[in-house]
Amino acid sequence: MIERIREWYALYFPEMDMIRNNETYVKLIAENKTKSKIIEAKPDAFLIDVDEFDDEDIAVEDLEIINNYANSIYELQKTRKNIEKYIDMKMESIAPNLKTLVGSTLGAKMISHAGGIKRLSTYPSSTVQIMGAEKALFRHLKTGDRPPKYGLIYQHPKVRGAKWWNRGKIARTLASRISLATRKDVYTKNIDPEIYDNFVAKVEEIEKENPFPTKTTKRRQEEKTKTKGRKKSKKGRKKKRRRK
Repeated sequence: MIERIREWYALYFPEMDMIRNNETYVKLIAENKTKSKIIEAKPDAFLIDVDEFDDEDIAVEDLEIINNYANSIYELQKTRKNIEKYIDMKMESIAPNLKTLVGSTLGAKMISHAGGIKRLSTYPSSTVQIMGAEKALFRHLKTGDRPPKYGLIYQHPKVRGAKWWNRGKIARTLASRISLATRKDVYTKNIDPEIYDNFVAKVEEIEKENPFPTKTTKRRQEEKTKTKGRKKSKKGRKKKRRRK
């Protein structure tokens, strides 16, 4: 929807592309109907004189429908913010330790995927680690492919931003901390303010001990790329046969 409004509004006011923030872009269009009003609302963004523009170069009905479309997107953005605030408030009351460790959004996704925080607290860390990667797990059991190293927890910045040979270790560490955090939230209700700092310290220790990939991890990565290449070539052969 953002892409569409940008393409559409650029025909009328191409200078608006200077604004990179999508929320600011939509808000300006929703609250100000014409070029002159937009420039008056945010003069710092446009180093242009208002008098240079003529608002009569577009039909009134065209401008009206663009503004209505922008208002719809703006309302959706406000709704999303309200939902995020609500999730943040709920996570603070239900699972404060989990929220501190992984954040409100990821924590809520994990609770939803497990079917409740009590059920999540009963999961071992190995299950927590691959939650969300069930298809890859069943493929591993069925065909013998490599098992998944992480599922939903890959969305955590410390896992996603780690070097590829350390992601598995960091994912295991995070999964074990998530299990402990959820059990504290469910059974003891004790809030551990240092739970995230301790996890970060452990991540730094892992990265310090493993600055470079080992021979085993290098070999596994090479095997992985080879198998991907084979799969692609097989698909290409099948397509060629079908065409014939």
